[in-house]
Amino acid sequence: MPAHPYQTLTRGCLVLALALAAGQYLQSTAPQPLPVSSQLHLHPIKIETVTAQAEVVPKPPAKIQRDCVTSLDLAALENAMIAVTLVASCHPNERVVLKHAGLAITAKTTVTGAIFTDLPGLMPQATVEVLFKDGSRLHSSLELPEAVNLRRFAVQWGGEDEFQLHGLEHNADFDAAGDISRTNPNTPAAGAAAKAGFLVDLGDSSTDFPLLAQVYTYPPDPASQSAIVVEAAVTKTSCGREMLGETLFSLQGQVVKADLTVAMPSCDAIGDYLLLNDLVPEMKIASSE
Repeated sequence: MPAHPYQTLTRGCLVLALALAAGQYLQSTAPQPLPVSSQLHLHPIKIETVTAQAEVVPKPPAKIQRDCVTSLDLAALENAMIAVTLVASCHPNERVVLKHAGLAITAKTTVTGAIFTDLPGLMPQATVEVLFKDGSRLHSSLELPEAVNLRRFAVQWGGEDEFQLHGLEHNADFDAAGDISRTNPNTPAAGAAAKAGFLVDLGDSSTDFPLLAQVYTYPPDPASQSAIVVEAAVTKTSCGREMLGETLFSLQGQVVKADLTVAMPSCDAIGDYLLLNDLVPEMKIASSE
């Protein structure tokens, strides 16, 4: 039997009343938010200060510097010559000074820091020293017994000064075949024993304040006679002042060194030459017995 309209209305009102009552109950039992005044009285447990930092950029790795390879090797050659081999990779294109038994000359390393040159040995216990621009030094030694049997005369100078050494053999005149000089050095063949005197030009004139030298080796025959003459040209750079140099004489492995001071003529004499004689010191030759 269908419900009466009044019953239906009554049942709907009852359901609505129950729903409203349930909603009010849920609202009363739900947790209520704290009032604003309570939130203001909250106390922090720990306070940390944070400082802003700039971005840290890692440094690039340092360049690894190669080890500086430095060596000085000497070798004995014919006629008591010393083969000099310098390797100094940290000193490329650098002026250096080579020294031996009072002899001092300038040289220049290659782009790889090397020097290859020959020096006339003046002593049987030969030591060669290299002086670098930064003050560092390198030296090496070798036995050179042949130097005892040779006679050598050298003249050396520096800067703008210049001397010319002549060994006049067998009473030869200037510019003759027996005039051993820069224009006629009479250099022996490589590896061959010298049959006569010969001259070696030493030093690099392209360096700053060059140190230059000329060394004359007497003929191996003790009976051979040679007159030593040092020539000084009167030029625009040498006239009217003193020219300074040094001489060295090696005999039986002993070396005598002497200063050379020359008062040059006035500049009216440009084109003339001074000839310096009697520069070889008197030295007693020890007996072989």
